[in-house]
Amino acid sequence: SAYPTRTGTVNQIESVIDRISTDSNTRRAVMTTRAPVIDTQLKEDIPCLGEMHFRCLEDEDKTLVVNLTTIWRSRDLFKAWADNVIAITYFGRKIVEEIANRTGRETRLGGYTDFSNSLHIYGQDFSHLEKDEASSKKGFFDVFPNVESYVKRSWDSETARDVEVLPQMEAILYEPLWKFTDSDIQTIRGEIDFLKNGGKP
Repeated sequence: SAYPTRTGTVNQIESVIDRISTDSNTRRAVMTTRAPVIDTQLKEDIPCLGEMHFRCLEDEDKTLVVNLTTIWRSRDLFKAWADNVIAITYFGRKIVEEIANRTGRETRLGGYTDFSNSLHIYGQDFSHLEKDEASSKKGFFDVFPNVESYVKRSWDSETARDVEVLPQMEAILYEPLWKFTDSDIQTIRGEIDFLKNGGKP
């Protein structure tokens, strides 16, 4: 969120929250990871995520509904897509929470849409998707012959939270690799409690 400039950085998270809190009809609540001065010099690892757009509307109950759209250069469907979606929508909820705090209005996260210019599965991962007659393992496309069948088997946010997100957050507290400070640990514990409480403070 800290966009690099010659004189420092720009806090894009604060900008998005401020724009929507000040004018809920704004079409300017946008974040970018693109930095041409830097990106054009990189031979690898240009950011996959390019832009995040936050668009706020009112529903029939006058609740602010913040819809989120992301634009991606490249995505790994097998290893990254699901984790990306969980992280991005969680991030969106934190933005919405702060907008609600500042405006004093009921606010919720609405729809999430993402566009991927290159959504792919790498060759080395095909073995995880292929049928194995010896073990009776079905192939990915046998289990999910179309998009609808895949979506039906997808987790909702609550299931993903309980099965994947919370266990990983609790485990990471004890990994020495990250060298968390006491303040970091307190923040993570606060987020864990927030999620366990159904997204309520």
